[in-house]
Amino acid sequence: MKVLKIGTRGSDLALAQTIILRDALSAPDLLLETHIIQTQGDLRLDAPLGSSSPLDKGAFTKELEISLLRGEIHVAVHSLKDLPTENPPGLTVAAILPRGPTHDVLISKWPGGLEALPKNAHVATGSARRKAQILQDRPDLTVEGIRGNVPTRIRKLAETESLAALVLAQAGWERLQLSEKLCNPLNLHTQILEHFLPAPGQGAIAVQARESDSPTCRLLASVHDPVTAECVTAERLLLAKLGGGCHLALGARAEKVSEGIHLQAIWFEDARQHFAEALAADTEEVAELVFAAFLR
Repeated sequence: MKVLKIGTRGSDLALAQTIILRDALSAPDLLLETHIIQTQGDLRLDAPLGSSSPLDKGAFTKELEISLLRGEIHVAVHSLKDLPTENPPGLTVAAILPRGPTHDVLISKWPGGLEALPKNAHVATGSARRKAQILQDRPDLTVEGIRGNVPTRIRKLAETESLAALVLAQAGWERLQLSEKLCNPLNLHTQILEHFLPAPGQGAIAVQARESDSPTCRLLASVHDPVTAECVTAERLLLAKLGGGCHLALGARAEKVSEGIHLQAIWFEDARQHFAEALAADTEEVAELVFAAFLR
């Protein structure tokens, strides 16, 4: 019987995403082991995220990649939006699972969504992209940082009198079934922010392996979703062209259409805002078209 050691962070969301991979790989001759590995991002909850963060670029991925390179695990499971655009030498993204929802969701103490929040209310997010899009809609709001796993952030909202709302990824909120488990019991309200553009790769689960581990790469090919991969590749190519990491204030959503790939993106650069969209036959071309439009 083949043993596959799966490395993951220990957060509720990381474990839920690992279960999605385990279910997809389930086979009678395969023994799946889950190995929890703590990352800098898990240990340094005092450190802010973003361009001024003292944490390394791969705050939520580096320790998993080190364990993979050492041969301690066979695969590492990541939220793709946390993964730097360049793999360390010797590693490859061997599978991208079918994508979940790409949108953000507002969790609020008031019904009616973002526009219904009281004037000058405080909204929490650790994302520069989300902050910029929130203030684009509601410049009167105060946006402050927040750390912790997804359920912890929701509980902080409920327990913190000064906080009116927070913004999360819809995919994580749904994968953890937090509407039923937390939001409803805490009398919190939700609104899908359909007009916000997500982080590149948001909603997608990436599985890394060693390039030299051909049996594991072949196994992962069976759960790889090429349409999701094509879309997130376009988004991440644009991110790489802008020279930014996971915390760049960039929103991007690519969709597969009959003519090729349609990519929409918004980039907040200091006080400037750039929006562009393009349609092209392949990922490299569409990313280059949007990148060129940003620089005009």
